Amino acid sequence: MLIISLQRPPPRPICCECLGQESSNTHGEKEALISCFGCGASVHPSCRVYSSDLVSHFERVGWTCDDCKTCIACGEAQKTEDLIICEYCDRGVHYSCLEPRPEKRPKVWDCDDCLIARGRTPNKNIK
Repeated sequence: MLIISLQRPPPRPICCECLGQESSNTHGEKEALISCFGCGASVHPSCRVYSSDLVSHFERVGWTCDDCKTCIACGEAQKTEDLIICEYCDRGVHYSCLEPRPEKRPKVWDCDDCLIARGRTPNKNIK
């Protein structure tokens, strides 16, 4: 019988961006690391320039690193195509999963949930 563990991997104690620990980020300041729910990789929020709102969001729902992040439309990873990442919640979507697809790949993208939460009109272009 195959047993699959759904346990979160142990957090790595080193920031994957600056190689610092909680005792010292790139500014020499103490800063907690956030860890990926998929692989345990950790990062200082300041190394990724995450807003305090986004860090609070990660504390509530968890964070996934770029390697573990999956498309909110198709569920596939970004192995063959990079994801466009929402600036508010850090979820991602493949450009090819947007329908209708914008003429150019957007530099900044906001998912419909985040647009609605901010009182803006949703794009309604997730397949």
